[in-house]
Amino acid sequence: MAIGIKHGSEKYRKKISVVIPVYNEQDNIMPLVKGLHTVLETQPHDYEIIFVDDGSIDRTYEVLRSAQAQVQNLTIIRLKTNFGQTSAFSAGFSYATGDYIISMDGDLQNDSQDIPNLLEAIEGKYDAICGWRKHRQDAASKRFLSKVFNIIRYLIFRDPVHDVSCSLKIFRSAAIKSLLPLRSRNHNCLTSILHLRGYTVGEIVVTHRPRIHGKTKYRNPFRIFRVFWMLLCLRFWWYYTHRPQQGNTLDYSQIREIVEP
Repeated sequence: MAIGIKHGSEKYRKKISVVIPVYNEQDNIMPLVKGLHTVLETQPHDYEIIFVDDGSIDRTYEVLRSAQAQVQNLTIIRLKTNFGQTSAFSAGFSYATGDYIISMDGDLQNDSQDIPNLLEAIEGKYDAICGWRKHRQDAASKRFLSKVFNIIRYLIFRDPVHDVSCSLKIFRSAAIKSLLPLRSRNHNCLTSILHLRGYTVGEIVVTHRPRIHGKTKYRNPFRIFRVFWMLLCLRFWWYYTHRPQQGNTLDYSQIREIVEP
């Protein structure tokens, strides 16, 4: 779906980092860890799993410690209080050491079985791939708000992704780390920002499962207005700071590659 220069062949062994913010998800941790471990062990890559405990007040941290004793390469980042999903993702992305960084939710609605498809889609082609929950398993009100958000976001950014709010994404490390630290609520539109900055962005259809344990932490319908305001501010900021007449100069972070003789 995206137009851009393809990356060269990638023959050496890569490392995958999976970043998962969690807040009061004690019943979902063990099934998620087991599912991830099963899938990642089948891949020809090294991997690490990074859970960011965003100030949970249930037994989430204790369950994570139990999981850590059973599974290799599992790191826990424990935040002092509930800072929100954007800050949790930012902490995880900053710590991640993989060539590819995968983000996903901790509520089991994202399916670990989609990870091989994400890896296949990004290799040699894109800087980021966003999951598309084409058949969502949420309440009608939540699906409606998401649709409104994606329409507004498309009108502002004109990027090709249908479901930018889907947490199941994969990024090249250099691409996502170029956006750090994440601010406000912009974890909702990471691929849109990357698209603006000239990175190649694609999408694939992913499985979306109904929530079984716990409750959604994002039930406030008025958050759509705060996100809309954030999108507008971000768009105007980008427009007025990336124009030659505004004194903007090109730096090395904006160069995709240099081909020497």
